[in-house]
Amino acid sequence: MYCLYCGAENPDNAKVCSHCGARLNDGSAEQDHIEREPAHTQIPGGAQPVIPPHDPYDTYNTYNTNANPVVSDNKMPMKWHKFLVYFALWAGALLSISTGVQAFLGTHYGEYKDEVYRLMPNLKTVDLVYFIACICCALFTFTTAVFLLKYKSAGPKMLIAMYGLNCAVEIIYIIAASSVVSSFNSAVDLSDMRRQAITAIISAIFMMIVNKIYYGKRDYLFDK
Repeated sequence: MYCLYCGAENPDNAKVCSHCGARLNDGSAEQDHIEREPAHTQIPGGAQPVIPPHDPYDTYNTYNTNANPVVSDNKMPMKWHKFLVYFALWAGALLSISTGVQAFLGTHYGEYKDEVYRLMPNLKTVDLVYFIACICCALFTFTTAVFLLKYKSAGPKMLIAMYGLNCAVEIIYIIAASSVVSSFNSAVDLSDMRRQAITAIISAIFMMIVNKIYYGKRDYLFDK
């Protein structure tokens, strides 16, 4: 496939020109009409436009519907995106698994685990459900990382949904656990669990806001 704007050759499945960054017509009749000859936009005086190489990671380019690039000088770094898809999301998923396993084994009750479960068997059920929820959150996080890595259009929405899901799981778990403990008038101290849950909830809400703004400015990259 040849670019309408600069004439550079691109793979048949390319969405944008690798040379000038213009959107390709993806096999339309107009694109097929081009006969391997570059079609340059003429500038008064005979000068040819100078188009910098398109780099989706470092440069923010917007496009009009005629496939003519409008190059902006604004830099749109993707370091945060790379940090998320190559480290943070994977680490977060592993942390979710670790937290779920801890709840499943009851290790967060320390040496009183057997006594706690003997007095409050419903608490073991709550911990089991929490374990399953943590595993589901981890799988969803892995999937989100892959979608973002491949620049899928659903990736940013899945990221926001992932943080919302984690927040909901923590809220439901701490409410359920507290309800079971209070119903037995137990002296079990859940303060550490509450602090951990509140920290996770605040972090999730903060990340939802930050990533909503961050990826909202980079929508044009996620079009697959």
